[in-house]
Amino acid sequence: VEKFYVRLRKQVTEFDKALSMFAKVGLKGLSLALKGSTLSMAAMGAAMLGVHAAFVLGNASMKVMKSTLGPLAAGMASVVTAAAAAAAAIREQQAAMYAYKPHNKSEFGSGLNQARQVMRALHTDTYLASVGVENLNKAFATVSKNSTFTMKSQNILKGLMDFASAGQPVEEGIQKAADLIAILQDSKKSFSEAKASAQQLFPGKKAMDKALKDLKITTKKGLEKAITSGELSEAAEVGGQFEAVSGTLINRLKGYFNIIRNQFADLGQPLLEPIKEAAKQVFNIIRTGLVKLGPATNKFGMGSMLDGLVSMVQKLTDWSVKFVYKNLKSVDGMFSRMGSWWDRFQDGWDNMVDKLRPFIDGARVVESFFGEIWKHLKNIFSAKFDQFN
Repeated sequence: VEKFYVRLRKQVTEFDKALSMFAKVGLKGLSLALKGSTLSMAAMGAAMLGVHAAFVLGNASMKVMKSTLGPLAAGMASVVTAAAAAAAAIREQQAAMYAYKPHNKSEFGSGLNQARQVMRALHTDTYLASVGVENLNKAFATVSKNSTFTMKSQNILKGLMDFASAGQPVEEGIQKAADLIAILQDSKKSFSEAKASAQQLFPGKKAMDKALKDLKITTKKGLEKAITSGELSEAAEVGGQFEAVSGTLINRLKGYFNIIRNQFADLGQPLLEPIKEAAKQVFNIIRTGLVKLGPATNKFGMGSMLDGLVSMVQKLTDWSVKFVYKNLKSVDGMFSRMGSWWDRFQDGWDNMVDKLRPFIDGARVVESFFGEIWKHLKNIFSAKFDQFN
């Protein structure tokens, strides 16, 4: 019995140890599992917070973008509108000077609209765009003095551009071309006058004479036909000259700019009348406001304002008089003291110069000595660098 009890006790003890060890291992595993679950829940919560924050940030960014894009678009539209209106107003101002001229474009209504359409056709001609709006306006004005600028005039001008750009600035050449066009369109001018004007188109007078002779041109009509067909420029050996000039980078950019400028004017053309009406309304509002302000400003000006101004001037004058009387005595004899100080300073300066004169003479000798040395070294280096070049 005792042996059985000892054996049983030993088995129970071993079972208890095994059960205790199993419990420890189980508890550690459970603890690790709980810790892992806690960490995973924390990571999931952080991820959910991050997603929520991303949504909040995205919504805020979209709101900021929407609130920014609206004013930005409005600002850009305002700039474009102002530029377009300015371009259209400038073109209208230029065309207004020739509104009295008949342009054979009655479908456009008033003389101003007709002149504007003719100038627009001239400014938007891609072949002439590189000449510049200002130079084209000069040509338009020259022809319009005694004649009418039409599409026919524009075609003649295009035929003369080879001459206008040959051996001279384009702004000078196009003026000469406009003079010739005006003569060709003036029934009172003779062929001899047109020929003399053609001879002045470009420096090659002999080439022009030879071309007129070879083409047997003896009338204004024949001269006009030779110009528009290009035969005259080919006979005078200047064919393609304007294409070479207008094909440079600078002139191409200039031409593109002029075309865009006219597109801005087209964009702003419908805005002119509304702007005029708005300006009229603003003027009437300001005028009405000034009329309403009249009684109040008159009462203020005739009353407290003038009294206050007089009082201020009186106080300033009284203070100035008191200030001068109070402080003027302190400067008595100031200029005499300044004069005596200057005399003493000048005497001292002269004495110092007299005492330093021997050193000055010696310094001049030393300066002359080193100056000669420097001149010699300079000549040597100059000769060496000349050989290097």
